[in-house]
Amino acid sequence: MNRNLVKELKNYQDPKLSLLKTKEEMFEEGKTKRIISNALKISSNKIAFVETLGGLTIRNYKVVVGEVEYAV
Repeated sequence: MNRNLVKELKNYQDPKLSLLKTKEEMFEEGKTKRIISNALKISSNKIAFVETLGGLTIRNYKVVVGEVEYAV
């Protein structure tokens, strides 16, 4: 097999997959905001930022409410 072709195939990213991942991340952020806002009894609009902290099986998030940062 041609090395250039192999390199191209390894670096290929399907635009549909990228869009799907973006939609999934948006859903997760909205879901996480709702869960955190319910737990803290605040409006989800007060949550300024949600970011994944990592982990494959356990989901950990950095959540910013106002100027306070939480790891949940």
